[in-house]
Parts: sequence; C-alpha cells; structure tokens
Amino acid sequence: MKSMTGNVKVNAEFTKLNRDISLDAVKGFAILLVMLGHCIVLNGLADPYLYDAIAAVQMPLFIAVSGYLAGQKHGEPGQKPDLKRSAKTFGKRSVAYLVPFFTWMIIVSFPHCLKELKTELFHLDYGLWFLATLWIITLVHMIASYLADYSAYAISKNGAFDSQYMVGSENDTMHGVVDSQSAVVSKSTVENETDTMHDVVDKQYTIESESKTKTIGSQDEMEKSDCHGSYEVGRKEKAMRFFVYCLVIFICYVGFFLQARSGNTFLSPSLTVRYLPFYVVAYLVAYHVVPYLQKRKTHGLDDGQEQYTIRQNKVDELDKIKCDDTSMKGREDGDPKIKSIRNNHIVSNIFCMLCTLIFIYLVCAYDMVVVTDTTSLIIQMTASFLGVFACFYGVAHFCKGWLQRALAYIGQYTLEIYVLHFRFARILGLSEKNLTPFHVDTILWILASFVLMSILTALFISALKQLWITDFLCFGKIRPRRKKQTSQEVEIP
Repeated sequence: MKSMTGNVKVNAEFTKLNRDISLDAVKGFAILLVMLGHCIVLNGLADPYLYDAIAAVQMPLFIAVSGYLAGQKHGEPGQKPDLKRSAKTFGKRSVAYLVPFFTWMIIVSFPHCLKELKTELFHLDYGLWFLATLWIITLVHMIASYLADYSAYAISKNGAFDSQYMVGSENDTMHGVVDSQSAVVSKSTVENETDTMHDVVDKQYTIESESKTKTIGSQDEMEKSDCHGSYEVGRKEKAMRFFVYCLVIFICYVGFFLQARSGNTFLSPSLTVRYLPFYVVAYLVAYHVVPYLQKRKTHGLDDGQEQYTIRQNKVDELDKIKCDDTSMKGREDGDPKIKSIRNNHIVSNIFCMLCTLIFIYLVCAYDMVVVTDTTSLIIQMTASFLGVFACFYGVAHFCKGWLQRALAYIGQYTLEIYVLHFRFARILGLSEKNLTPFHVDTILWILASFVLMSILTALFISALKQLWITDFLCFGKIRPRRKKQTSQEVEIP
C-alpha cells in the first residue's frame, strides 16, 4: 500500500520550553503594575495610597521572581561546583542585563555618553536602574552560592570517605564470622571421626545455615547504617550550604549598608540594600522550603527508623479535582489526605488575606516611597514582603484559565516592556490637564494613556525583534545559531 508522506521542518526557534506558567503569570502581573505606576507618577498624578501600594510591590516582586527561579534551577548540594559553568551562566546574565542598560544609555544621551555614564554609575536610578541592580544582586548571589556549594561538597566528600571506611570494616567483620564458622566445621569434622558421613553433612548444613543467617543480618544492618549515614550526610550538606550562603550574603549586605551610610553612591548601594533581601528569601524558599514541603507530602519516617519510605501515592493537588460540594465531602470522608490538603489550602488562603490586610494598613499609615531613616526602610521592606507574598500567592493560585495564559504571555516579554514602556507614558500630556487623583476624568485619562502606551510598546517590540542585532542590543537576547534547514519525510498512517 502507498502511504502519504509529508515534509516536516525542524526549527529550534519554535520549540516550546518547559516554562512555569504560574511564574510567568506573576511576572506579567508585575510588569502591568510597573506600567500603571509609571502612567501615574510620570504624569504628576501620584497619590499617597494607590501609587504607594504599587511602588511597594512592583520591583520587589520582580526581584523575588528572579530569586525563586534561581532556587528552582540550582542543583542538589554535595556536588562539586563547576566554576566554568558558573562563569558561563553569569556571562549570559551579564549580557542580558548590561547590554540593554548601556545601549539605551547611549541612545538617550548621545552625544554626551561619557557624561551620562559617569552620572548613572553614581546614580543608577537615573537610567534603567533595575537591570544594573539585578546584575549586582546576581553577582553577589553567585559568589555566595559557589562558596556554599564548595563547602557542601567538602562535607559530602568527607562523609563518603567515612562511609567507605565503615563498609570496609563491616566487610572484614562479616568475613571473620564466615571464617570462624568454617573453622568450627573443620574442627568438628576432625574430632568426630567415628560419626557417620550423614551426621557430618547434617552438622555442616546446620552451621552453614547459621552462617548465612548472620551474614544476611549483617548486610541488613549495613544497609540501614548506610541509609542512616547518607541521610545524616545529606542533612549536614544542606545545613552547611545554608550556613555558608547566608554568611556570605550577610557579609556582603553589611558592606553595601556601610557604603550607603558613608555617603559613597558608586553603583547606588542603597538600591542593593533595599532589594537584595527579596532575592535571597525567594531563593531560599525555592531551594529549601518548597522541596521540604514536597517531601513531607510524599515521604515519611517508617516506624521511627531514620530512613525515608515512600507513602501511598494518592491525590497530589486539590485544584485538579472538579466536583460539587457533596461529592467533595464524600471524597474527604473516604480519603483523609484530600481533607488535609484542603485544610492546608484554607490556612494558606487565610494567611494570604492576613498579609494583604497588614500590607494595606502599612501603606495607608506610612510613606512607601521616600526613605528618611532606618526605621522607615524597615517599615517599607516589611510592607513590601507582605505585598510580594500576597501578589505571588494570589496570582499563582487564583489566576486560572485565560487570565493566567494572558498574564503568562505578557510575562515572557517583561524585559522588553520594561526598557520601552515609560518612554510613551507622557504621550497624552496628562500633567498639563490639571487632573486630581481619584476623579473620574483622571481615571479615564490614565486608562487611555495606559492603553496607548501598551499599543506603542508592543509595536516597537515587534519591530526591534525583527533583526537579531537590534534584539541583542536593545533587549540583550542572544538567538541560537540557525542550523541548516533539513527536511525529514515522515510517514503519516
């Protein structure tokens, strides 16, 4: 029989990566907050409530997402860190952050580029400060992460040596038991020459059975001790890595804080002091807390023994269960794990609402923009932490369906939107219309400015991404090299 054939072109550019749609949705929500905030503040319409709430969340949320992604991509502790690989990763991130930073600085300030460079190096907030600050935070994180990985690797190496020594001693003991039993067999055979051959065979069989029983018992003990030893070594590795990472971060943070207090504004250390904690906390949550909670759901200790045993694989997520309240109640009565998961979700939702209420109170009671002293900085960072958690948890758990897909699509172009959108925020000249905050006309004008800014930003992004050189210079995107297009004939049944 003849079969139909078709040509399928393999193109790497259209390959879909395994992305976390929830994180992309959070990024999309964050960039929309940034756009709305710039529509308000750049047109002179800032108010002490709405804009303060946006300013307290927008950039910390971006930093937290970056730290969370870094925690998800990091490997397990105990492996030898690869310096070349870390340097390559940092090089890619440097290109992604610094190339757009300097490109747009040159475009905007030409021909006074050197003067603008000197100004922005000591006042990053004059330009695309977020990219430069994120580059500094990434540098600090990668240094701390490499030192922490190396410390965990040293602990793992020593633990492996100790376990090999223990296994060797156990093997010697086991061989000694077998040799002693063999000696007993030979001795009993020599002394009882008058016994029949049948009796000798019976004794040998009995002794060999006892020897095998002891050998199997010693092997089980060795396996238990190895499991216990690997579990203890794993805990030591994680503890050492956590301690070294936090120590290096703390030392760097104190250095940036002292630099800011001394009046030295090189690379704007005050921005690093304010945003570094969000990156670090999100990274630690993704690297330590989330895997621990996942293990708690699927693993446990077996009858007090210090080794992991896999529990029954039941329902993992309650969100996937689509049924009415009556059937859900029946499922909960029959399956305690579903009830436990639902209770955990209820507690998380209540905690998210509590954080939101405290965040609203802090925004209404304190200034979220100007930092006057250390107390105001602590209050602003506390409010930002609460707002970041509320937005992160709310968008990731409550935005579903088409809304999540739309936010995730926007979230894939956050850098492109960030470097372009504010350049069109004043296009309607709202600052010249004598508008007052929270008035109906003001809200309509802000929405119109937001829509027009979004359309122009999308058009410019589409135009600049047509060429690889403009995509690289303006957005720091490195396209993969195109291979020679090849066609493959695939038989379609």
